[in-house]
Amino acid sequence: MTKLCRFESGSAQSAVANLLSALGQDVGRLKETPSIASSGLESLISGSETNPADCLVDLIPNTQKGIVILRDIPFRSICEHHLLPFVGTANLLYEPGKFLAGLGNLTSLVRCAARRLSIQERVTDQIADAIYTGLCARRVLVSLAARHTCILDEAGNTEVTTFAHRGIGDADIISFMTIIR
Repeated sequence: MTKLCRFESGSAQSAVANLLSALGQDVGRLKETPSIASSGLESLISGSETNPADCLVDLIPNTQKGIVILRDIPFRSICEHHLLPFVGTANLLYEPGKFLAGLGNLTSLVRCAARRLSIQERVTDQIADAIYTGLCARRVLVSLAARHTCILDEAGNTEVTTFAHRGIGDADIISFMTIIR
């Protein structure tokens, strides 16, 4: 798997302690927080070290006709602007080309693409690109629906939905979006 960056636990703990201090918090009272928070953040951005397409392993030569749909794959990510989480589900639809992927590979792909500092639109595109190129898929449609903690105060319980498609013409996009919902 392709390594893209490296998490520095000690530096992250120091940064959390400095942030708490800058926010006027009693770092002595919160002495375990830097360790706990940096560990949690490391988990939330663990996909940063991996190219999402690398999750597509042990591919199966395709001899099938039809469409593969996976619904309601849970994911969580961190907004790169606010450093706050967004949580939701992904729906994947693809028409196999050269290869099929194991279902576990596809759920791993979603989690890998999401577990990094990003924006929802980019995560959606990265998943679509990985399926389209990694499987040589004929057509791909990906939708992500998420709730963003950075807008909870302003927008209440608003859900943000993004779509990315590859190999699907404008005439077909509405029918494919109906199928994936």
